[in-house]
Amino acid sequence: MKFVNLTKKEYETLLSNTNSTNFYQDLSWLEFQSNLGHACHILGIKDNNKVLAGAIFIEKDAILKNCTFTCPGGILIDYQNQEVLEFFLTNLKKYMKKHHAIEAFFNPYIPYNDNIISTLENLKAKKIPSEIKEHSYLKTNISLDTFSRNISPLALDKINECNKYSLETISVTLNNIDSLYEIIKESNIDISLDYLTKLYETLKPLDKIEMFLTKFSYPKYISNLEEEISVLKEENNLINNDTSSKKNLTKIVSLENKISDLKEEQSTEGKVINLGATILLKTNNTVTSYLTLSNKAFPQFDITYYLYYQDIKYAINNEFNIFNLGTVANEPLKVSFNTLNYFLMPEFILKNNKILAYLNKYHK
Repeated sequence: MKFVNLTKKEYETLLSNTNSTNFYQDLSWLEFQSNLGHACHILGIKDNNKVLAGAIFIEKDAILKNCTFTCPGGILIDYQNQEVLEFFLTNLKKYMKKHHAIEAFFNPYIPYNDNIISTLENLKAKKIPSEIKEHSYLKTNISLDTFSRNISPLALDKINECNKYSLETISVTLNNIDSLYEIIKESNIDISLDYLTKLYETLKPLDKIEMFLTKFSYPKYISNLEEEISVLKEENNLINNDTSSKKNLTKIVSLENKISDLKEEQSTEGKVINLGATILLKTNNTVTSYLTLSNKAFPQFDITYYLYYQDIKYAINNEFNIFNLGTVANEPLKVSFNTLNYFLMPEFILKNNKILAYLNKYHK
């Protein structure tokens, strides 16, 4: 066996044979990190010209002209094969020393396994203490009707309520990417506009990303409510039942009050507001939700369920087999959409210089 720098073609062949659904193992993620100014290393094991393992390590600056390696997609390797795993990690440490890397982080993208954790720790890869995260996904090689029939009544009610808003979803370009950024910033997510722009500029030409804005029109929604009031008034003219008439009158008053509130909001916010931000990453037969956000500036319009439904609809309509929700913490949403779930392995760290690694942790 030999520990080598793999070519992109060699790595791509390995990736295609593993049926990976992890976007961070995709070569387009390497291109993006390179565009951010990071050196990237495609490392692997070859035996008689057969590639047995591979990984993309991203180099980041550290103290005293050293660096760290990160491998967010994890190593493409048979974690059950201790011989191959030991060979990879032993030679990775030698490679790190040669390139002045004081530590390397990697996330095994596999279901939680105590035996593999023990093996990695015996090989001097230290488990980083953290909350065990649950990964959620859906199989989307089904019809939209089949998927919709399996959604809970709670989710359907929320989605149907949003449908009354007559929301409009538009594709993001460099001309309106700042509007997407404003929603992300409102959620206190640490992503800069420059990062977002480079993400788009790198991945869009490769057809690896979709960005969407979901917009809400006050005039359109007010018009819908006025039509609803007209229908209720017509019903009142036709019915003689006092109970039904009173119910209609109560609803009419409620809708009129709602319209009044909306018109007041419109005078402050403008006619159209951005309610949702979506970023989808595409690889092989999988779509991954990188970001799916309802605008926290307008909590009165919670469209989270609607946005995820649109994400899943995109995956189904474009014939992707898997939709990854990632480690979304919204338990009611996962239950409502009947997601498939499993616990992920923790992150590991392989230290090459413990003293410098400690100093780098607290270096600003």
